[in-house]
Amino acid sequence: MQNKERFITRFIEYIILNLVLMIFFHSIYHVVYKNENFNLNVFSKFFHFIENHPKEKKRKISFLVIDVSCETEIKKITQANQIRIQGSLCSTQKKSQRNIASLKEKNEITVLNEKNHFLATIFKKKNKKQYSTDYISIEPGINLIHISMIDSHGNEIQQKIEIIKKEKN
Repeated sequence: MQNKERFITRFIEYIILNLVLMIFFHSIYHVVYKNENFNLNVFSKFFHFIENHPKEKKRKISFLVIDVSCETEIKKITQANQIRIQGSLCSTQKKSQRNIASLKEKNEITVLNEKNHFLATIFKKKNKKQYSTDYISIEPGINLIHISMIDSHGNEIQQKIEIIKKEKN
């Protein structure tokens, strides 16, 4: 047999509960309808301080997306920590001296950051004429990005992107 007294609430407990609820709802009412003493500006100053704190500035990661056409050399200046390269698969109309059958894959692409030796992952779009990379980490200073493509004719096409990363002040 269970102890029924365990679930019996005494009269004084109801009174205390009701008083606490009345104080709570009274406070909510004054915050919502009579908020003369409630100033949200205090919170905005606090969040502004957190955003501009030096440790938080270092943690922020910024990204840059670079659209690459078939130009052989490109130069960009940025403060971004990482870049994503997207572009078209360049092709020449000349037939190569290479044996096309010996190519592992037509339209083969490699993207390498020479400064930190990061080899990017390539994502070919559904139309197979465009590509995109994953995010490539950029080091402070000059980062040389080498893009090497082998087109459907077996020709190798080289592109160089010079990314100059400037430190944020």
